[in-house]
Amino acid sequence: MSLLAQLDQKIAANGGLIVSCQPVPD
Repeated sequence: MSLLAQLDQKIAANGGLIVSCQPVPD
């Protein structure tokens, strides 16, 4: 899976608000 795909899933999981500004800590 590409990094963009992983990031897109994180954005979706977080409602697309926080991740658009900063990465979500794992």
